[in-house]
Amino acid sequence: METVSNYTEEFKFLKSCFSNWKDVPEKKISFQRLNSLSNVIYKVTADTEVIPKSIILRKFGKNDTVVDKDKEAKVFDLFAETGLGPKCYAKNSEYRCEEYLESDLIKNSQINEPYWRRKLAIVIAKHHAMSVPGVKRSNVMLERIKDTNLLEVINEKCALDGFSSEQIKMLDEMKLFGSKEEQELAKTIVPTENLVFSHNDIHAGNILITKPERKVFLIDYEFCDYNNRAFDGACLFVTSMLDFEFPSPPYFSIDPKIFPKFEDITDFAMYYLCASRLTNKEIEELEKDEARLNDNSWLHEKIKSELNGDGFETELKTYLEEFQKCCLLCHYDAILWGILMCEPKKESFCFDYLQYAYDRSKYYLRWRERFFKGGSIFE
Repeated sequence: METVSNYTEEFKFLKSCFSNWKDVPEKKISFQRLNSLSNVIYKVTADTEVIPKSIILRKFGKNDTVVDKDKEAKVFDLFAETGLGPKCYAKNSEYRCEEYLESDLIKNSQINEPYWRRKLAIVIAKHHAMSVPGVKRSNVMLERIKDTNLLEVINEKCALDGFSSEQIKMLDEMKLFGSKEEQELAKTIVPTENLVFSHNDIHAGNILITKPERKVFLIDYEFCDYNNRAFDGACLFVTSMLDFEFPSPPYFSIDPKIFPKFEDITDFAMYYLCASRLTNKEIEELEKDEARLNDNSWLHEKIKSELNGDGFETELKTYLEEFQKCCLLCHYDAILWGILMCEPKKESFCFDYLQYAYDRSKYYLRWRERFFKGGSIFE
C-alpha cells in the first residue's frame, strides 16, 4: 500500500471526479498497485466515510501500436451500460476512474474445475451475443497477421542499442514468424466463420468473481474485436498455463500440465454452445443454477430433446476444431504482441516481453507440428 504523496496528478484527477473526495486529506488516501501488463492500475481507497470508498484508477499505458483506445473506451461504456462490466465514473485521455467490485480474481487452478469451467463458458457466450455499433466486422487475427510487418519490426529492434547478445539471438530466431511463408501458413489456420465480438484477452487477471454472489465479470477490453467464437475459450485455457505474478525475472512462468484434457474442453464447448442458443433470461437462470453447473446430465438430455441432437453434435465437432486452431493463434498473437512491446535497456524488475514472445513461440511450433501431423494439439 502506498500513500498519495507520490501521486499528485492522480489525486488531482480523483478530486475532479468526486466532489465528496475534495476535502479528504492526502494522508487518508491509499493506492494499491494491481497486476497489469499494459496499463497502470490502482485500487484507491479513502480512509473516511465517503461514497464510493474504493475505486479502480486506470492510467493508460503507451501501447498505441497494439491497442485502439477509442474502440476500447466505446466497448467499456457499452459493457458498463449493459451490466456486463464495472461502471465508468469519469475519464480523460490519461486516466479512467472505474467502479470497484468487491471480488477476487479467479485462480488458474480454478479455471478447469467443472463448476467454474461451465460458468465461464456461459459468461463468454453472453458476451458473444453483444452487438457493438461502429466496429468493423472483420476477423481481427487476419488483420493482425496482415498488418504487422514482423520482419521489419524485428530488424528495427535488432538495430537498437541495448539488447544483449542473447536477446538478439532470440529476435533472430523469431524472424521465422515474419517470413512470408509462415505468415501465409498462419492465415490458413485462422477460422473465418462464426465471427463474434470477442474479448481476446481472457486470462485469470481479467476475470473477477464477486462476493458473495459469485458472479463472473470479464474486465479489461483493450483487445476486444471480432474474432472466431472459439478464440476466447482457447485464450482462457492457454493462458491458464501462465503465471503472470511470478516473483522473479522474467516475471512469468508457464506450466503446461495445467492445460485441460480434450474431454474437459468438450464439456466447456457443450455449455458454451448451449448457452449460445438461450435467451438472456434463460442464461441468467442457468448462471445461478448450482445443480446444473455441478452435474451435466441435464445437458445431455436437453441436447437430445431440445437442441437437435445430431445438429448439435456436428456443431460441437466444428467448435472443437476451431478451438484447437485458436489455441495456435493465441500463441502466435502472443509472439506478435511480445515483440511489439519489447524494448532494450529495460530494468531487471520489469516484465520481460521478449522472453515471453520467445517462450510462447516454442509452444506455437510444438503444437502446430502436432496439429498438422496428427490433427490435434492434444497429446
